[in-house]
Formats: sequence, C-alpha cells, structure tokens
Amino acid sequence: MNNILLPDQKAVYFIIPKVACTSLKMAIAKQLGMTNVTPHMVHRTEFESIPLKAANKGYNHYFKFGFVRNPWDRLVSCYLNKINADKNYTNQPYNNYVKGVSRAINHLGNFYAGMSFKEFAEEVCKIDDKDCDDHIKSQHCFIYDSKNCDLYINFIGKFENLKEDFEYVCNRIGIKQKLPYEQVSKGRKHYSYYYDNDQELIDLVGKRYEKDITLFGYNFENQLEVKNETD
Repeated sequence: MNNILLPDQKAVYFIIPKVACTSLKMAIAKQLGMTNVTPHMVHRTEFESIPLKAANKGYNHYFKFGFVRNPWDRLVSCYLNKINADKNYTNQPYNNYVKGVSRAINHLGNFYAGMSFKEFAEEVCKIDDKDCDDHIKSQHCFIYDSKNCDLYINFIGKFENLKEDFEYVCNRIGIKQKLPYEQVSKGRKHYSYYYDNDQELIDLVGKRYEKDITLFGYNFENQLEVKNETD
C-alpha cells in the first residue's frame, strides 16, 4: 500500500486500513484542496504518494505518522464492514460485495454472508500476513521494515485517542484541520460483546496479532468505554 504525501508540509501519512482511514484521508484531501472528494470516493482517489520501501530513502526530513488500533477491536470493525449480516445477501451496497462478502476479502477463502464473528475470526487466524488482505493484515506490517525491524514513522497515534493525536499531528505539520467523522458506527456495541466472554477466541485473536499487541501496548480490555466509533 502506498502512503499519502503532503509535500508542502513535508509529511507522509502511513495508511493502516480499519483505523479511521476514511476520516483521515478526507481531512488530508481537504488540506490538499480536493473539495470534490466524497467518503465513498476517497479510497479510490489518487493522492501523491510514496511506496513503503521508499519511505526512508530521500524522506528522512519528512514527518511520518500513522495510527494504530486495538487488534481485537479492529477485527470486529472489519467483520461488521466486510461480512453482510443478511444470509441471503440481498443488500449489495455500491457493488462492493460478492455473495455478501466484501470483494476485498472474498478471494481469501471460506467467508460467507451471515457467518458469526467467531467463525470469521477463526478463518482470519488461519491466514498468514503474507497471504492476507490489508484489512486484516497485522498493523506493524504497514509501518515497520520487516527485514530490519526498523520503524518507518516518527509518530504512532492511537485510534483510542484519535482526536487528540490528530490534533498533535496537525500542530506538528502546521495545518488546521478537524477530523471529519465520516464513518461513525452509531450505536455499535463495544467490541468485547462480539467475543462473548469466549476466552479461547480472545486468546486465538491475541496470538494472531501478538506482535501488534506487544509493539503498541494493547490488551483485550484497553477500551471498555462504550461509545460511537469511527471506522
């Protein structure tokens, strides 16, 4: 995945899917004067970008930032967004689904409309990072050099502290933007609800995303406050 370049601010946003990237991209699009971009268009918009492997070649003086999220929560967000709850998959918004499964993950294997979160999580945990889609790939893959274990970015913001951490980024690069909460999951139950006190499932997902959990300091109960969340 390429990363968005803000040349005037000498900054680079490292995109991690399912970590408020719609809102972050919309804020950046506004900063870049792209006034006609909508939330549904923003992921198909061609921003000026650099590939991950080029981040530390010629961009050492740029401020590089990204945001991470509790892995247990991120997987729930992916499930709700990528799996149609309708077993008959009659709802096909924006033609982004194949038989009730998002095109982004449909090719990966045994996903189907109406599957439970537990079934979804168990299938995800069978897929290695090198084989999986970006939406379920471990977050460290987007900001660390896997060969040398070097961190590509200067600042790691937290989804759980999104407003304040985004304000820090704006102050750091000298822009005035408010984060547009374009995809707020109104009334969504807290992510722990989907695990249903199933310790085996909690541990399975924890093992799958163990490196993210260690690197970014998460545990299953990091975020117990129930609130609307931005996906």
